[in-house]
Amino acid sequence: MNSPSSLDIIIPCYNPPLGWVEGIISNYNFICSELGHSPNLILVNDGSSQNFKPADVATLETSIERFQLISLDENQGKGAALKKGVEASQSDKIIFTDIDFPYENESFFAVLQSLDNGHNVVLGVRENDYYKKVPLFRKVLSKSFRFAMKSFLRLKSDDTQCGLKAFDAIGKKYFLQTTTKRFLFDVEFVLYCSQAKDIDLNTVKVLLKPGVVFSKMPMKILMREGINFIKILFLASKK
Repeated sequence: MNSPSSLDIIIPCYNPPLGWVEGIISNYNFICSELGHSPNLILVNDGSSQNFKPADVATLETSIERFQLISLDENQGKGAALKKGVEASQSDKIIFTDIDFPYENESFFAVLQSLDNGHNVVLGVRENDYYKKVPLFRKVLSKSFRFAMKSFLRLKSDDTQCGLKAFDAIGKKYFLQTTTKRFLFDVEFVLYCSQAKDIDLNTVKVLLKPGVVFSKMPMKILMREGINFIKILFLASKK
């Protein structure tokens, strides 16, 4: 599917769950076996204060053939962490997902295959089968946000927040233009890609693995992201 060193997998990490090292190694080895080669894995530690130890890094370095660690001194947010990883990437293609690899293997490879088929940017999209496995609050929050995307922004996909995305060098150029440091960096990225004339964007349906645990979303984070959304609306109005 990809020649050696043509693909970077970028994983943001902040206060990871117990067992995260073994999870990364297991998922990476499976990906290698399916691809037939070893892609680069770039782990970005976003200022973790717990569950991230030097011994964990040592285990990853000895277990993963192509491993790179980027460490931020302070927590800056998922968007900032991924941007650091993308800046460090030297491969032709990039895919990013969450540290627990929450999407089914078929979804991961479908996104990669779409990229290999010539699309510049590939976005995972969550449909009804996905939401059957999601807690009610998360489901309502996600669908309400997607409604806002349809109402206020003209995007090529209303599902900006799916945590599985891939892009080539052209997509990378637009990702590096984003300035949103936390969760809504995806909205800014999809906005730029939707407005760009040189981007061939595709969407791929994704499904969750069984037993995925969702983190809590405190109200202060929702309020902060609401402010970020207003900023992005302002950006959209200027273009």
